[in-house]
Amino acid sequence: MKEENENLNELFKLILGTDVKIKDNIDASEEMVFQSFINRLENSIKLEEETFELSGIDLTRITGELWFVLEGMIKMLYGEEASSIIQWYLWERFNPDGSIISLEGTDGKDYKLENPKDLWSYIKYKPNK
Repeated sequence: MKEENENLNELFKLILGTDVKIKDNIDASEEMVFQSFINRLENSIKLEEETFELSGIDLTRITGELWFVLEGMIKMLYGEEASSIIQWYLWERFNPDGSIISLEGTDGKDYKLENPKDLWSYIKYKPNK
């Protein structure tokens, strides 16, 4: 398999004039990228909240338009339903005391999404009614 990848890399380099990396597990790569994005978005939200709590500076006038664009891109990439779940995960998942609120699935069951991996699994394999 390694030799086949090297041959393909050489072919792509010849055709495109640049090195190309071949992914051998696209699903795993997609999940890793998704988790990284969600982690970064969560960290950004926390930083905005901490900045406001510590200094009283409200960054939403600066970041509001950026969040609007990101929400639109998430909707285009993952669809309306998944986008709603992602937005809930980012903005509404915690009670004021810090405990996690369960998400009621389309099957009527409650799902506790504790981290981006849980979110990915739910969106990717969510139950239907």
